[in-house]
Amino acid sequence: MKLCNRYRLHLISDEIYGLSVWDNPKVKDNVGFTSVLSIDAAQFMDPSMVHVVWGLSKKLSLTNGLNKDFGATGIRMGCLISQENRAFLDSAEGISLFNFPSSLADNITAKLLTDDQAVDRFVSLNQSRLAESYQFVTNFLRKHGIPYRESNACLFVWVNLAAAVKGAPLSDEDILSKLSNEKVYVTSGSTYACEEEGWFRFVIAHPRNVLDEGLRRIASAVL
Repeated sequence: MKLCNRYRLHLISDEIYGLSVWDNPKVKDNVGFTSVLSIDAAQFMDPSMVHVVWGLSKKLSLTNGLNKDFGATGIRMGCLISQENRAFLDSAEGISLFNFPSSLADNITAKLLTDDQAVDRFVSLNQSRLAESYQFVTNFLRKHGIPYRESNACLFVWVNLAAAVKGAPLSDEDILSKLSNEKVYVTSGSTYACEEEGWFRFVIAHPRNVLDEGLRRIASAVL
C-alpha cells in the first residue's frame, strides 16, 4: 500500500483462492489469508484506489469466483469490490452488461453468501479436505522421489515430473503424451509461463479413489 501510495498506483487484490487455505508447518512463514478489505487502507494510501476482485479470468472479466473456493463449476460468478470509488464501479457496471451472469446464478450466489453459517461450515470442511488431499498427494510424491513445491493454499500441487523420469530426459510434450496414453490430464508449467521446463500442475481437489488411481497411472507413465 505504501508503494502504491508513493507512485499513485491502484492496488488490485485478486482474492480468488482466499478461502482455500490450510495449515502446513513445512511452509516457511506459513500464514493464513488476510483480505485487503480487513486493513484500514486510509492509513497507507488513498482508499479509493483499493479494489478487490474475486474471480478474474485471463481476459480480465470477472468469472468463476464460486468455481474455486466453493467448487461450484458452471456458476460463472465473480465479484468486484471498490468501497470508496463509486465512479469506478459505475464504469465497470457499464461494461458488465455484455457478460452479466444469469439470474439463476445470481440468485443462488446471493442466497449462499448471505447464509453465514452455511458458508462457515462449507469453508471449514473444504479446507480440511484440501489439507487431507494435499497430505495424501505429497506423501506419494516423496515416496517416489518426485520433487514438488510446498504449499498451504489453492487446489493444486506444483510438481517436477521431468526430474523424476527414469532413463533419458523427456520434454514436457513427451511427458504429456505418456500421461495422455494413461488417460491422465494435467497441465504443464508452460501453460502458466513457468520459467523452467518439467513442472506440471496437479489438481488435488478430487475424491481419494480418484487421486489414488490418477497417481498410480502417473507413476506408471513416467517412473
